[in-house]
Amino acid sequence: MTLESGFPPELASGRLPFEFASQLAKLGHNVVVVTIFPRKYLLDKKRKIAKWKFFYQEQMDGFDVIRFRPQFSSNSLASRMLEHVLIPASLFIGGLASARKDMVIHCTIPPLFIGFSACLIGRLLGTPIVVRVQDVHPDALVKLGLLKNRLLIKFLEFAEKLIYLCADHLTVIGETYRKHIISKGVYPSKVTLIPNWADTAKIPSSNNSSKFLKDMDLEKEFIVTYAGTMSWPQDLETVVEAANMLRNHKDIMFLLVGDGVKKKILIERSKALCLSNIRFLPLQSREKYFEILDASNVCLVSLRKSFESPSVPSKMLDIMACGKPVIANVPLGGDVPEILKKAKCGLAVEPENPHLLAKAILMLLDDDALAEELGKNGRKYLDKHFSISTCIDRYEQIMTNLINKAQL
Repeated sequence: MTLESGFPPELASGRLPFEFASQLAKLGHNVVVVTIFPRKYLLDKKRKIAKWKFFYQEQMDGFDVIRFRPQFSSNSLASRMLEHVLIPASLFIGGLASARKDMVIHCTIPPLFIGFSACLIGRLLGTPIVVRVQDVHPDALVKLGLLKNRLLIKFLEFAEKLIYLCADHLTVIGETYRKHIISKGVYPSKVTLIPNWADTAKIPSSNNSSKFLKDMDLEKEFIVTYAGTMSWPQDLETVVEAANMLRNHKDIMFLLVGDGVKKKILIERSKALCLSNIRFLPLQSREKYFEILDASNVCLVSLRKSFESPSVPSKMLDIMACGKPVIANVPLGGDVPEILKKAKCGLAVEPENPHLLAKAILMLLDDDALAEELGKNGRKYLDKHFSISTCIDRYEQIMTNLINKAQL
């Protein structure tokens, strides 16, 4: 059983947990996903939920999904903060009600307190607990300046350490996370690095990219794309300022695709600068998302100086899967620059420096051969190190070992 705060039809947060559950089900495991109701604006007529329903169950790709309230309608910062409190409580009730024999409890954090829910269910039922750490809280929130209250920070740090010690096994998506968790007093043997993955078999073909370019009247432009969440961790102000520096290069077009709390700010800044070389597109379906990546010449990964996570954003793997070069304006001491160096698939530049970002874009604009080589290298490296089968096989082994140990 896996507890998840985001699951399809959620687009941004739902892919990895869905593929995790789907792949384990295909390997013959009985998988149950406990999650919350989809956001109201994501529902179609088929998914319309009666107001009196507290939970409902559905089948997805060979596994059970049990959804419990609450249901949110906003992506605002205040709503997101509320989710970090309400979702864990709901998943604890739902997980306890949905528990089955001979199972492993799995969860993804953040939200941090989902780890508490998983650990409490596991201890009550005597079942093994695996926690997947996608981000380290409260550390990331403190670095972003979103959390300043010392008493609250101390409480969250205590809660974080308690979850790490309580879990039977922890997986992380990057080496920096592994070091962080070990520094909390956790045995190194209890922490395994399993990166985010890309399921290349599910990536749509590139046949529609030419149609997208024609529809958008971008057939002659050099397209620089950021596609993903537009929130506080992303250094997207720098992308807008780089577009301003490159405004006289009429052949360069920036596409910012997605949604988030900072999108309005970015649009207003773009309008204030009277930029005609940047377009904002809404959140896209997964098929359309890959169509846009495939139509792009360069794709961006962006994080502020103060934010060293996520170690390997899943969007970076999508870019590599499409064979596109990566330009990452991210903290240079993190895992992203290291992977770019090993894979030889892109350029890393200091964040919050639009001059360096603009320079990197011009480098790839002027060198078609280099851009093509970087893109090909990325796809080769991804197939070898970040395939879904490799990553899920490692999860299966961890869970099998825990079940065998529990049965002794």
